[in-house]
Amino acid sequence: MVRTTPITTTHDLGSRYAGCTTNDVDAACTTDSTTTAEIDKRGLSHGTVSNESGASATVTYYAASASGATALVLKDQDGNSVTTTVADDECVELPSAVAGVAFLVPVVASGTPTLTFHFER
Repeated sequence: MVRTTPITTTHDLGSRYAGCTTNDVDAACTTDSTTTAEIDKRGLSHGTVSNESGASATVTYYAASASGATALVLKDQDGNSVTTTVADDECVELPSAVAGVAFLVPVVASGTPTLTFHFER
C-alpha cells in the first residue's frame, strides 16, 4: 500500500500578518509508516494535533527528508521515540522535536483515526 494524501487547507492571514502561514491537515493515520498520511510541513515549525475520532490515540512521529522517502522514527535528543497521546475531543501542542521535520508521518498505536494537525510558521 502507498501512503494516503492528507487533505490540506492553507490560510491567508492577510497583510497584517505578512509572511505568516498556517496549514490545517486532516491526516488518515494507520499503524504503519508506509501506509499512513505523509504531511508536507516544510517551512512550518510548530502547531497542534486534535483528535475527534471517538477514542484516544497514541501517535509516534516518523520523519522523511523528501516526499515518498522512507520515513524514520523521530527520536529526541535523549534517543527516545517522539510520541504524543491525544485523548478524544482534545487538542495538544506538537512536541518540539517535530519543528525541523520536512515531511511528518504520524503513526498510531492502534486503529485508523483521522487526526487534525494545525501548523504555523
